[in-house]
Amino acid sequence: MVPNPILAQTAPTDAQIMRYKNLRAQAEKFVAQSFFVPIFKQMRNSPFKSELFGGGRGGEVFQGMLDGVISERMSRGGGKDLVDSMVKKLDSELFKIMEPTNKARAAAETDARARQFSESKVDLQG
Repeated sequence: MVPNPILAQTAPTDAQIMRYKNLRAQAEKFVAQSFFVPIFKQMRNSPFKSELFGGGRGGEVFQGMLDGVISERMSRGGGKDLVDSMVKKLDSELFKIMEPTNKARAAAETDARARQFSESKVDLQG
């Protein structure tokens, strides 16, 4: 019988977990600030912008903050693969240690979402 390499690895220490979280947070900020914020700026400066959906002076003042928050969320969602590759490049040993933990967490989150969806679907039909 061939041993499972994922089960053979030891659990990450608290220091490794904290270092990974910090590294990941910095990579997410970098992706957000260098990729998504410029896209939002370009979109806001579009010649096709309509004043119909403008927020007035308050919208101008707080739009940058909103774009920053949205871009950070996008880096956790759509930019996840880019963040993963950056973390892997910056500290490949730490990424190898944390990768099985991340895969297990992602599988559990997917299962939870599927259960939640199926429960809400039952509620709608019932």
